[in-house]
Amino acid sequence: MAGRLLGIGPGATLMATGAIGEREPLVLAELDNRTTDPTLGSTVTELLRVSLSQSPVIRLVDPARLSESLGRMQRDPTTTVDESIALEIAEREGIKAVLSGDVVPLGSGYVVSARLVAADGTVLTAHQASANDAADLMGAIATGSLEALRLYTLAAQAEISGDEDRAVDLLEEAISGDSTFAMAYRKLGIILSNNFEQRARARQALTKAYEYRDRLTGIERGYTIAQYHTDVTGEREDALAAYRTILDRYPDDFRALNNSGVLYSQLNDFGRGLDYYVRALATDSTWAPGFTNIAFAQRALGRFDDAAETLDAMDVRFPGNPLGGADARGGLEYARQDYEAAKRWWQTVRDSQSGSPFWQADAGQKLAWVAATRGRLREAGLNMREALAATEQRGLAAERLASLVGWAETQLRLTQNDALSRATLAGTPRDEALGELPLPDRPYELFVRYHVFAGDVARARQLLAEMESSGQPALGRGYERQYHRAAAWVALAEDDHERGVMEMRRGTEDAGCVTCRLASLAYAYDAGGNADSALAFWEQFAQSAWRIPFNDHVELPSAYRRIGELYEAAGNVEAAVEYYNRFVELWQDADPELQPQVQDVRRITAMAGAMPDRGISVSRISAAGLQHHTRRRAVAAEHPAGSCHASRFDESNPQQDV
Repeated sequence: MAGRLLGIGPGATLMATGAIGEREPLVLAELDNRTTDPTLGSTVTELLRVSLSQSPVIRLVDPARLSESLGRMQRDPTTTVDESIALEIAEREGIKAVLSGDVVPLGSGYVVSARLVAADGTVLTAHQASANDAADLMGAIATGSLEALRLYTLAAQAEISGDEDRAVDLLEEAISGDSTFAMAYRKLGIILSNNFEQRARARQALTKAYEYRDRLTGIERGYTIAQYHTDVTGEREDALAAYRTILDRYPDDFRALNNSGVLYSQLNDFGRGLDYYVRALATDSTWAPGFTNIAFAQRALGRFDDAAETLDAMDVRFPGNPLGGADARGGLEYARQDYEAAKRWWQTVRDSQSGSPFWQADAGQKLAWVAATRGRLREAGLNMREALAATEQRGLAAERLASLVGWAETQLRLTQNDALSRATLAGTPRDEALGELPLPDRPYELFVRYHVFAGDVARARQLLAEMESSGQPALGRGYERQYHRAAAWVALAEDDHERGVMEMRRGTEDAGCVTCRLASLAYAYDAGGNADSALAFWEQFAQSAWRIPFNDHVELPSAYRRIGELYEAAGNVEAAVEYYNRFVELWQDADPELQPQVQDVRRITAMAGAMPDRGISVSRISAAGLQHHTRRRAVAAEHPAGSCHASRFDESNPQQDV
């Protein structure tokens, strides 16, 4: 019926006359429901959407894009898009036609009528088809359960409205009604993956979707294969190959283009990622994250003004929809190192979303990191407590545990105060809590690293062995990298510097965070006394355009100070003073407890200026001296999923389209 409606096939009248072009975007309106089942209209609409997605010659505007169009029309984004509203959207957005229709009961079955209506209201063509019952209506598309599809449709609507927790619950309910419902598994997995939450649950859902992929349409099957390799196996090249297969048939598929850009960004190929984001936006400019993803890549390339212009264009395109823009602008200002501006933007996000535990946690942690970057641990602690409370409210045990140990490490490394360090140790989450979590959710790397920095190398070694024996490193490439990084921390603490460097290189290969890799390698070489290599990596870290708060809040002040020390040891007083001054400027308004560190650097700078031939010794790290050293030479690796960055729009990861 859909094919006949669009003139696809031997007749192809609409396309032959130019009324509808190939791959022409069309608005699918909610079918008018004339049955006693209040949800059947939206359910059959979703069924039609799935069916039409198989066509290589047409495109339907995504429901999320329609929601954003409603926002621009000053309507509630959750408004049902019936035929009249769809025609208004088509006229405003320059879309040629609308697909609409109705569902009418006929005995125990149904008659589904559909029509193609031009934006001016002219009916171009109409057809109808009958179904003897629900099973006949469903056919073999998506699921054999009408109720499961109904729940899936409600979940999609909840996701569009921003209530992702409800969407997750509805998808779980849909799956309980049809345990082979691959589309529901895939959507569930992607929502969780985009939020960096509940890794075990996300992996299980995406694995199930992959297992039942043969029940999907061709394009949905391609998405599922790509997502499985993105978030389960971690084999990004296999994921890219799946998207290339989709693009061979659907060269303007927004989702495949955008998600390819995400993968190239994760491979640190931001130029190619930007190309894919631009191509995606050219095919569909009705999705706000299409703009923020472009701005992300431009920011990573150091093109800050271009990123600002992109976000300005988004504001013009999506007036009255500040949330995504405010979050992205916070990230841009942080990259520019305008911390007050970044703070204002993320406060805007938190204040405007006071009823959302998700955004309270996300914005709260970012505000905590901004404050910590500037040495304001008291302010950071207040924000972190609010974020932790919101995470607990959402019932996310793994995320809360990871955030707690990450915060403990932050305090330990920035204070350089034995009394405060002991207090931090006393409040450390129990290591035993790791075993209470599903295996993919256990933040072993964070705990190993924490104990290394705390000077408890024996406990770090025990946790590393537990991590290995648990089987977590075999879960995929991402988990392999976490294991190698954890092994690197232990090796460095044991004075096995050669192995430490080797493991750190393996653990940071293709890591999704540029500066995390640079700082990690700088630390590894520094620990082994290789001052030249350490300085090279530390300076690359400090000069990188990639600036993100979950890494910088500890690494940036420590790097400025360490670079100053290394330049001073090399006799380059001018460069040493430059970096010492950067540290002083960054922490000039630090808490009183941290001001002695600032004064110490001021004294060193004054002495270096007075005695240009003065140098300092660069000592190698020993297990006994690790605690003191690491408080001055801080570094971090790429945080594992579910660590102290539980953000859907996390700066180190652009957003995938679901």
